[in-house]
Amino acid sequence: VTYMLPSGFLKNRGVREQVALLAGKKSCVYGFGMTVYVLFLLPPFVSIFLLPGIILGGTELLRLVEDNSQ
Repeated sequence: VTYMLPSGFLKNRGVREQVALLAGKKSCVYGFGMTVYVLFLLPPFVSIFLLPGIILGGTELLRLVEDNSQ
């Protein structure tokens, strides 16, 4: 959820509102979270270069969850 928060903040959504939106999509959030966790197990400096892509992935996942909830 942490990597999805910045894009929600740009849409004037609070943390609680975003967590409530993601509550029904636990499998997507857990899948994304586990993938990020495994990528962060790589050597330390590799994860620094992956961070922009991970944040973009969180933004895209939040957008897809918002589109499916409406």
